[in-house]
Amino acid sequence: DQVAATTNDVLEWRDEALMLNLASFGPEEHRLLIQAGIEGLRDILAMDLDTFSQRIERAARELRVEPPDSLRVAGWWEQARTLEDE
Repeated sequence: DQVAATTNDVLEWRDEALMLNLASFGPEEHRLLIQAGIEGLRDILAMDLDTFSQRIERAARELRVEPPDSLRVAGWWEQARTLEDE
């Protein structure tokens, strides 16, 4: 009430916070996913692994950084599914 946040605002913040629980995930990885248009867990869950991987690769090129290896990306994608019920 004090910050005039709506229920939807709180759900979006929760969704982003859940994404930050992914293993080997810090500020640089968060920046990479934001560049890829992935703002929260729901965005990851809405994609298949190939699409998720392609978006990460494209974002890394745009940011001119080394993309995470495929095992790490697949791990994030799989972990997102385990966090889905939280």
